[in-house]
Amino acid sequence: MVAPDFSGVPFDVQERLAARDAKYAAAIARGTAFEAVRTAVETAQGAAVSFQGEVRATVSSRGLLTELHVSARGVALGPRALSRLVTATIREALTNLQENLTNAIEEADPGVAGASVLSEMRAGLVGPLSLLDAEGPVQGLR
Repeated sequence: MVAPDFSGVPFDVQERLAARDAKYAAAIARGTAFEAVRTAVETAQGAAVSFQGEVRATVSSRGLLTELHVSARGVALGPRALSRLVTATIREALTNLQENLTNAIEEADPGVAGASVLSEMRAGLVGPLSLLDAEGPVQGLR
């Protein structure tokens, strides 16, 4: 693409055009950064496996449980122990997701776009993580 010839155009008009072009380029750069961050967020996930492999959990980039596998050995633990193990494993998967999101977003855009999305993502995971307090009582079991 050939740059336009501004010879003969008053200097103040040239300055305004240059400022407009700079703003346009900055807006394009911000859009590209947000697109890279969006892609990083969409592909992120968290996963965890219990210490002896009885439970495996995977969570989506939004913190939703997408996969839960309990082995026969896990079922044999009984409802109370299994419930605690599932809760701890999901909590670990959410923590893993938080780490993965941080790494992916910072790699995609360490600037303003990445920082704002990362702040929102961390705030969104506070609720689910706080609900999975490993030391809390197990609800619904007798």
